Amino acid sequence: MYSLHITRDALCGIGLAVATAMAEARGNVALWYNSNDAAIAKAEQLVQAHGVKARAYKVEVSQPEKVQQAIAQVVEDFGRIDVFVANAGMAISKPILEQTLEEYDKQMSVNVNGVVYCAKYAGEVFKRQGKGNLIITSSMSAHIVNVPVDQPVYNGTKAFVTQFGKSLAHEWKDFARVNIVSPGFFDTKMGAGPGVINEAYRMTPLGRQGHTKEIKGLYLYLASDASSYMTGSDVLIDGGYRAFRAKFLGDGAPFTRADWDKLLGPDCIAVTDTPCHIFAEELIAAYPEAKVVLTVRDSVDA
Repeated sequence: MYSLHITRDALCGIGLAVATAMAEARGNVALWYNSNDAAIAKAEQLVQAHGVKARAYKVEVSQPEKVQQAIAQVVEDFGRIDVFVANAGMAISKPILEQTLEEYDKQMSVNVNGVVYCAKYAGEVFKRQGKGNLIITSSMSAHIVNVPVDQPVYNGTKAFVTQFGKSLAHEWKDFARVNIVSPGFFDTKMGAGPGVINEAYRMTPLGRQGHTKEIKGLYLYLASDASSYMTGSDVLIDGGYRAFRAKFLGDGAPFTRADWDKLLGPDCIAVTDTPCHIFAEELIAAYPEAKVVLTVRDSVDA
């Protein structure tokens, strides 16, 4: 049986999908939410639909004492914690020069501090039990710099929790597993907004955002003994966005001239098999109206 803990937004998005998946697998579920008391009704729906034990808890994950108290209450109510899903996250998509320090602090308090607090106090329970399982929701933004929106603070927070989770996998090797899930664009409040939706579709081979039903099975796998040999892993699930983007940047299979034209338009120059830094200035000067694309390894048809 699973005792699952969603640290934020248990009413929607990936959090709700994961809670539902655990209940469908006959796992007991504790849903954590920030402010919307409708989570209480959602927990009751899981009870009625799947015959499991489910309860909602109002927790502000940016406050360590609240996290500690909530974990103690969950242990009292459920008897143990088998799986903890640290799913808290928020983004303020602004360049750093346009962000206030309050906006910076808000993202750090939820995305970084919240995960650390949950891991610390859940980890204490795991160590006492001699067994446990932590799953951290990160993002493909831990791997790449998303375009066209600048969100350096969000990207940095996700890079932190990814490396933090990998480090915990070693620290907790004697009593718990730790894995990370890094979603790409999903059709949730945290998904691609109006300003980037077309770019997200263009850069994703599958040509769309993911649906939460397409990710909940991954969490169920990581929560189960089917993944008992898996720890310290970071699983990227992004519809191919990162791989395609890498190819777009010259880090993948060879592109033809037609491929480049289709992606960037006919006014680009692609240069291959050359030390880019030597010829960059000359190319830009020679083609002032062109978008210059430099790549070292790919082949381009003449």
